[in-house]
Amino acid sequence: MVAQGTGAGGHVRGTVGTFPLLGDVLDAVSMPVRSAGGIGTAKAVAAALATGADSVRVGTRFVATYEAGAHPEYMATLIAARAEDTVYTGAFHLGWPDVPLRVLRSCITAAEAFQGDQVDEAVRLDGTRMPILRFGTAVVDRTVTGLLRQWRSGPESRSAG
Repeated sequence: MVAQGTGAGGHVRGTVGTFPLLGDVLDAVSMPVRSAGGIGTAKAVAAALATGADSVRVGTRFVATYEAGAHPEYMATLIAARAEDTVYTGAFHLGWPDVPLRVLRSCITAAEAFQGDQVDEAVRLDGTRMPILRFGTAVVDRTVTGLLRQWRSGPESRSAG
């Protein structure tokens, strides 16, 4: 069983933080439990295991690896971001209605300021181009060009929120 708290990046349906949730789940079930949500450092792994998790699930941290195929500027933005640079929101709802996401605050600002519906394009595995829509949930991979690459988190976004 995976106990994913609100510290997770991407799609998050829960409303409870990782460690309070982990404690409740461990008390309620008698099966292996994997902790997820905000597990991105050795200290977080150690804390989850010390709390009683059998293992951890790491997600966003692996986006910053070459093998993940993310755009280099997106990876740099994630690496530079701090917890306060993110927000839990339903703003990016196209394709995933009613499913909140943890996203960079700077992405919301950029999407709100953008005029139009299609922000960019990405190349699918079969070579066809896929539109990236404003407030869509597209992955920012190496094939993305143009405006999406400019949605960066920086010191200016930290003072704006």
